[in-house]
Amino acid sequence: MGIRADNIYKIFRDFMALDGVSLNVGTGELVALLGPSGSGKTTLLRIIAGLEFADLGEIYIDREEASHTPVKERRVGFVFQHYALFRHMTVFENIAFGLRVRPKESRPSEGEIRKKVMKLIDLIHLSGLHNRYPAQLSGGQRQRVALARTLAVDPKVLLLDEPFGALDAKVRKELRRWLRKIHDELNITTIFVTHDQEEALELADRVVVMNSGKIEQVGSPEDVYHNPANAFVYDFLGNYNAFDGFVGEDGECRLLKNGEKLPVGTERVRLFARPHDMEISPQPQDKNAIPARIIHINPAGPMVSIELENEQGKLLQAAVTKERFMELGLEKRQTVYLKARDMRLFN
Repeated sequence: MGIRADNIYKIFRDFMALDGVSLNVGTGELVALLGPSGSGKTTLLRIIAGLEFADLGEIYIDREEASHTPVKERRVGFVFQHYALFRHMTVFENIAFGLRVRPKESRPSEGEIRKKVMKLIDLIHLSGLHNRYPAQLSGGQRQRVALARTLAVDPKVLLLDEPFGALDAKVRKELRRWLRKIHDELNITTIFVTHDQEEALELADRVVVMNSGKIEQVGSPEDVYHNPANAFVYDFLGNYNAFDGFVGEDGECRLLKNGEKLPVGTERVRLFARPHDMEISPQPQDKNAIPARIIHINPAGPMVSIELENEQGKLLQAAVTKERFMELGLEKRQTVYLKARDMRLFN
């Protein structure tokens, strides 16, 4: 079931929450709405769900115009960050709730309800815990119950608003993998909101980067990370170093070192480089090498993260493999030379 948002505007008093947003989500896609607080991602999700209504623009669900369709008639499943489970109900009864409150003519039999709920409990890997109450579950288990309760009513699309935001980092990673597996098994069209770049890049088929009520870029995780449309996307999707520089006659980006004059016929520009694109050497590799002093080394993780300070006191970041770190024999307070393998220029 596809989703289409056409030229959506939403204003709250004097705040423009959405400014002409258009988006297509294909059937069976898993799409992340990614952006900082106030970028409009949750407002867009709530308008798709029918929990808010756009001031202008249309929403289509499964090719049917649904802009003014009540939320109950949209068959949209919505999972909130804070579970919203019924504390006085068991896992089984929480999941069965949406089926039990259906009108009598469309309500399944008790046998059908039990069969469906137990199948969902098995799907969320909580077999044997169906008689427990929410207070007896971990945060990750409660979130899985919330998702199963949503899936029980066979929604056309699944919408998740910061679904793992209240969980610790380890549980978040486990649930990300689990959600991706569930999505692939059920093939249900899914949109989830997050401000976590790693979460969006790891989980989604496509990432929608939002800022100030507008869409900055839509693309695969690889595309938005390696081919950012502008400086905002580049900035938001990871750490970076910024330098003053210029573009030479050959079209190559070059850095301006301390005290160096801008070559005749060129303009000063801002250049950006990721930490993992910074080469480190004990000696200057060439005239573009930047001297910097190591102020902190973090060897945890697959890469060694290194913080440095240049001659003007500006902080820089680099990341090298453990093998390269050992080969260089880097130490705190050591002066080294940096060179960017790949630099980006944004107008």
